[in-house]
Amino acid sequence: MAGNPTFEVMATYAAWLRPLMPVQPQPVAGQIAVAVPVFYGEPSDRFAGSAVVWFGNITDSYQTHSLRANVRRRQVTSLFEIVISCVLVGKTDEVTSPLQQQADQFVHDIEQIIDLDIATHPSALQQPAIVDHAFVRGGDVERGVTDQGVGCRRTLRIEFETRFIT
Repeated sequence: MAGNPTFEVMATYAAWLRPLMPVQPQPVAGQIAVAVPVFYGEPSDRFAGSAVVWFGNITDSYQTHSLRANVRRRQVTSLFEIVISCVLVGKTDEVTSPLQQQADQFVHDIEQIIDLDIATHPSALQQPAIVDHAFVRGGDVERGVTDQGVGCRRTLRIEFETRFIT
């Protein structure tokens, strides 16, 4: 493979994640329950009141691995973000905040699906020929009250290493 494989790995992993997603925590009245959507990039505002997962920013670092017969093999350490967002509509109780706890737990459950998937499947990113290893590096959580309810957003950082010819 020539070039940086990060985009290919992300697209393949997004497709891999879709069937693993749970149903929406607050289905729209009168509609059948649907799974949490997984987007390759940040979704539009029409999904603002839902639980969504999308792939965010990317950071790469390059290192020459070896040189043979004028062929350079490059080792790349890539870090990409997976953002898990959940907004629940309803009354909020600022003391016990059961709605906030529900949003937090839903985001945590999806985080565990991703973490367990990458930890237990050597080819979780579906690129065993190019991915040496992958793991969840950590992330950040943003949470709080909105004008219609509560929200929680978890940004996971997924790291993987690859070797390829440039």
